Amino acid sequence: MRALPAEIRVNSERLSHLLRHLERELGLKIKLTRHLRKLQQTRAELLGFMGR
Repeated sequence: MRALPAEIRVNSERLSHLLRHLERELGLKIKLTRHLRKLQQTRAELLGFMGR
């Protein structure tokens, strides 16, 4: 038994389109959003830690 997320958020129309087959096949929900706040925050912190 595999655990799957109920929803996947993407900020690209193209990526949303590419993942549509997963939505149908696995029963996931693909949600198009303008900002991926936690991802952007984590990226900024990681780059800061790396001195970039």
